[in-house]
Amino acid sequence: MYLGIDTSAYTTSAALMEASQCVWEKRRLLEVPMGEHGLAQSRSFFQHTVHFPEVLEDVPADCWPRIKGIGVSAAPRPVQGSYMPVFRVGVSLARVLSSALRVPLVETSHQEGHIAAGLWSAGLGFDKGEKFLAFHVSGGTTELLRVTVDGAEGFKAEIVGWSEDLHAGQFIDRVGVSLGLPFPAGPHLAKLSEQGSREAESLLPSAVKKGVSAATVHTDTTESTGGTRCAEAAVSGVTVSFSGVESAAQRLIQKQASPANVARAVEGCCLRSFAKMIDYAVRETKLDTVLMIGGVAANGFLRARLPLCVSQARFFWAEASWSSDSAGGVALIAQRQLTMGNGQ
Repeated sequence: MYLGIDTSAYTTSAALMEASQCVWEKRRLLEVPMGEHGLAQSRSFFQHTVHFPEVLEDVPADCWPRIKGIGVSAAPRPVQGSYMPVFRVGVSLARVLSSALRVPLVETSHQEGHIAAGLWSAGLGFDKGEKFLAFHVSGGTTELLRVTVDGAEGFKAEIVGWSEDLHAGQFIDRVGVSLGLPFPAGPHLAKLSEQGSREAESLLPSAVKKGVSAATVHTDTTESTGGTRCAEAAVSGVTVSFSGVESAAQRLIQKQASPANVARAVEGCCLRSFAKMIDYAVRETKLDTVLMIGGVAANGFLRARLPLCVSQARFFWAEASWSSDSAGGVALIAQRQLTMGNGQ
């Protein structure tokens, strides 16, 4: 068995994988007070330290002696300089367990864990050299990536599309909280939008720029303090902006627009924005396989409608339960790295 540990901005997670099957996993969402848009890194850090003893207490006793390796998310992304304090909680715990159990430790990134979980749950392989597009959309990331499977070591991910300001999940959460929904607002907003009209989908514009010059990207990874990502855009890229449309959505709320229609408008904006970005990336990179990962990718409206908007792409989706932050993909990476070439 291989143990995965992930301490992201809003989820404490651990999972055990055996022969590429999940035999146990547990997640605890961090607690965000009603009406707030997120947590400062210091508050997230503290909650992880409280949650992890409770999470690991549920590991079946007979599993501990069978653990052959441990994987942990040590950074948000697989690039130099990618850092968020919350991941240090998981790294510290993983090092202690590695030493106590006398098993090797594999440090990977949160994003690579998402990619691995997405490939696994979508039934795709990890063939070395294989290339595809991955769209990572969540509260902390909106990145369209050109991914190359890099043997046992993980994935090489180059950015071809990104957000200039708010991430898609932040946009959804801010509007959802203004509508009185709990944080994270994604699942609640999706349910509310089912009561909205089809016409409401076009109430908000989409702000996408194509053919943006390749440049280093520097943006916050979370709404709270601490943590930045930095990576080179791989090719002429495509960007999206959600700050303006978030303001437009807030104006709809102030004008007493139907909450269900506002929710549907948010989904419609995300749909059109993602479709434009993916369409551009497919044409630019000549890759037509698109893996959708991240919490926003669990949205049923997007799952049903996005493939209809970009007919030239072949969409693969992480299972809804594996779209959000989890340690399953991290455990898979540890298993792959520690067993390849060892005949196990």
